[in-house]
Amino acid sequence: EILNWPVGHLLLSSDMEEGKLISTKIWHVEEEEKYKEFKKITEDTDFKSGIGLPGRVMESGQPTWILDVSKEINFIRNKIADSLGIKSAFAFPIIIKNKIGAIMEFFSLEEIERDEYILKMSSYLGVQLGRTMERQQAKDALRASEEQIRSIVNNGYDAFVLMNDEGYITDWNPQAEITFGRKREDVLGLSLSEVIIPVQYRDAHKAGMKHFNKTGKGPA
Repeated sequence: EILNWPVGHLLLSSDMEEGKLISTKIWHVEEEEKYKEFKKITEDTDFKSGIGLPGRVMESGQPTWILDVSKEINFIRNKIADSLGIKSAFAFPIIIKNKIGAIMEFFSLEEIERDEYILKMSSYLGVQLGRTMERQQAKDALRASEEQIRSIVNNGYDAFVLMNDEGYITDWNPQAEITFGRKREDVLGLSLSEVIIPVQYRDAHKAGMKHFNKTGKGPA
């Protein structure tokens, strides 16, 4: 939108095959119906390193600019691009964990001379987008890990009770409900010592917790 390029597309590196790019089916198009066939051909194509515009970027690791795609032998979509009047194109890599994790490509109906400022800006943008994607991947991995742990805890045969560093209950699985006879929603936020620690051991428990919080050493 900012540069007035009517078509933009995002590809991701394949998890299954190194050096292969696949469409995310994420596009920016100004005329959806006009570019319908171009989108389909692109989405059905697996771009490998060195092949096509995305493949060239994958191979070089650098932004790539094509003045006229119809005259580019290595632009494998030139027939459909020519029929749509697509002329110039450029693409740049998105760097994720020091590797090319994705590529963005853009197309114009006009012949636009190579613009070093745009290429330099896109290189910077590729690094910033990569960091954003790294953070999202980390969040997704953490969420998946938490869901796995939650499944293990909920389906376990043992009572599982979690408390924070102040001694308040933050989790309580179904087996804990059976073992202690109290529902999860009734005990969350309560002091663990008052819920399940026998009265005669509560002072020792609190002293142990204080010692553990201060030193990081058990037994609590």
